[in-house]
Amino acid sequence: MSCYTTGLKSRTVGALLAVAVASGVSATSAIGTAPAANATCASFFGLGNTGDCSSGFGSIAIAIGSNAIARADGVLGAAIALGDLSYATATPGSVFTLASAMGTRALAQVNGFLGAAVSAGNRGGSNVGIGPGALQFGNVAINLGSHVSELTNEVSASGFGNLAVNMGGNVVFVEVTGLLNNATNLFGSTDIQVAGGALSWAFNVLGEGNQVTAGPGFLAVAGSLGQTGATVKQAPFGININGAAIPPAAAAAHQAALRNNRKSVAPKPNQSTSAKAPKRGTARSARG
Repeated sequence: MSCYTTGLKSRTVGALLAVAVASGVSATSAIGTAPAANATCASFFGLGNTGDCSSGFGSIAIAIGSNAIARADGVLGAAIALGDLSYATATPGSVFTLASAMGTRALAQVNGFLGAAVSAGNRGGSNVGIGPGALQFGNVAINLGSHVSELTNEVSASGFGNLAVNMGGNVVFVEVTGLLNNATNLFGSTDIQVAGGALSWAFNVLGEGNQVTAGPGFLAVAGSLGQTGATVKQAPFGININGAAIPPAAAAAHQAALRNNRKSVAPKPNQSTSAKAPKRGTARSARG
């Protein structure tokens, strides 16, 4: 697996955005005459909707490229698709959202309140608010880098105030759920997950083929630095980086076993007291 080290250069992105703004008037005038699935197109504030571009109240949709699709069907949102076969969408129930797909066959889709899904690179995918849970608020998913296939990468965030980020890498899956959690991959190909809980973090840096999982739990941190084919997990709390855990995994497991034993074993009667003054009916009650 090769690492994608630079993503799209900022001046290229800026140029594309400038073209999108500059072509808004001409694209709007052409709306309604262009054949289906043929982009380039634009829709503003619910006006000029087509099969390729649509917008809701206070929203903007811009698609530039062959068969590009942009749908900002929520309230006060934006969907921007720049590149051939790119796809950016905000669901009808979303509010204050951004979906931006920049690159050939790039994908960005967002659902919920105050969320952003950004993909910058060919065949990159980012999803926000698509996961479990009715409340989807303040989530952000960013995928920077090109990929071999749309099926071998996804960056997703769902829940409340979660952040999922990928920079570089080829085969990359970054997923975060729960409350105020973070999952990050920097220049590696890996599988990273924060499985619910709160205030947890899972990360991979310059690693290939790793599986990193934090949570479910609270203040759980799992990280891999420069490893290959490693598995790093931490739950329900503590820190585990490259297998060095705080608290140590063995000690934590031992303490958990002791707690379970205390719960399962019934308290024993005071033998000396029972022997001196046995009460009537005690033995019968003990047998049930």
